[in-house]
Amino acid sequence: MLEASTQREVAPGGRTIEPATNYVVGRAQKEFREGASSIGFMGTAVNRSLDEFTEAFLRRGAYAGGVDARHQFWNRNYEISGYYAQSEVNGSADAIARVQTNLVHNYQRPDDDLVYDPTRTSLGGNSMQVVLNKRGGGITRGTVGYQRHSGGFDANDVGFLGRANSQNQFLWLNAQLRNPKGIYRFWGGNINQWANWTADGQRLDLGGNVNTHMQLKNNVWLHFGQGVSGLASSYCDVCSRGGPSVRQSPNFNGLAGIEGDGRKSITPYLFWNWGWGDERQSYWFGIDPQVQFRLSSRFNGSLGVSWSRSVNATQFKSDDDPVDAQTHYTFSKLDQHTLSGTVRANFTATPNLSLQVYAQPFVSGGDYGPWRELGDVSAQRFSDRFQPYRGGMDPGALLFRQMRSNTVLRWEYRPGSVFYVVWTQERGTYDEALNTPQFSAGDDYRNLFKLHPGNVFLIKGSYWVNF
Repeated sequence: MLEASTQREVAPGGRTIEPATNYVVGRAQKEFREGASSIGFMGTAVNRSLDEFTEAFLRRGAYAGGVDARHQFWNRNYEISGYYAQSEVNGSADAIARVQTNLVHNYQRPDDDLVYDPTRTSLGGNSMQVVLNKRGGGITRGTVGYQRHSGGFDANDVGFLGRANSQNQFLWLNAQLRNPKGIYRFWGGNINQWANWTADGQRLDLGGNVNTHMQLKNNVWLHFGQGVSGLASSYCDVCSRGGPSVRQSPNFNGLAGIEGDGRKSITPYLFWNWGWGDERQSYWFGIDPQVQFRLSSRFNGSLGVSWSRSVNATQFKSDDDPVDAQTHYTFSKLDQHTLSGTVRANFTATPNLSLQVYAQPFVSGGDYGPWRELGDVSAQRFSDRFQPYRGGMDPGALLFRQMRSNTVLRWEYRPGSVFYVVWTQERGTYDEALNTPQFSAGDDYRNLFKLHPGNVFLIKGSYWVNF
């Protein structure tokens, strides 16, 4: 059982920016048959003391509870598991209207069975899942399952839910050859298949992929995978941000990689990814080289670079100044380049004293191209679903730069008692009001390190008391 209370926080002038809130999370589980079976319960509750500054934005109360169970059988090689959960959030009509219209729920959409009601002061729903898993025996493993969230289910005050109003069927089959033979020490592969719908039955996706992984006898790893989504007649119900569902073209994606011998002091990695969709009007590819090093038993780390180019022909971009009073759901073609680096270093001076450093510079720039709006959202051809808007060109661009770093000194000054010194630095800028091509790796990285940083220094200590 966990219970926590946070105090009211105010801005200058007495305006509430965070109300006093109480959180409760409880979990109980009973195991049977030496752990081969179990049944459990979990409940969460959030209660906020709202006022005139916060009641239109935050939920006053949020509650969720559920039961789960699992059972292993056939020498514990198979397991069936599942859960059922119920949730309810309540608050002012304005706050619950915000819940209904956010991207988790999308009650305002015109072509589903959900009914948006701006006067309601509560919203409830349920979630369930059942999974059959082969977890042992032979060279094969597998999972098949089904999950459903109703349109009103919401656990985001304590947990995390990306979207409600969904049904998901998934399948994973895996085979592993662990006895060295021929050129390989290990060889495995898996097949994935999935199908997604809204709770009222509109298909969102049908797809799958195949992957294979081989470890050679010199301990080098090879990886390859290829997948496809948007098969059959599939729709995206969130792409228009509250507008109608839009039919999707098939989407193809893949990856390949090679890993060096992990026993050596320097281990290289190289991965590629690629894909295309929207009748090849959208495409992407990237490369991720990395080196891990262990220079001594005390010092290790990694250095990696990631570069990608992504062309998205259906990037949602609303028109802030429409030429008429009608609603237009508009999209622009975004050609985006991204370059980032990641540095990690770990130094262990003694078993009780260590230093960790992490840094990631990140630059992404893109140019908007053809500007389109929704036409016949059910049409099979891309050119019928998306039609030119306002002359067909969007002259905008975007540029995002960011640098984050963390340095942590850890000292365990007595068994169980730890002292930390932390330094965090961040610098960044974002601009979408641009009208010229912006990405230039050299210039952008030089300008990134010229930005004024924000620094946070933190000291934390704990003392272990053993009765």
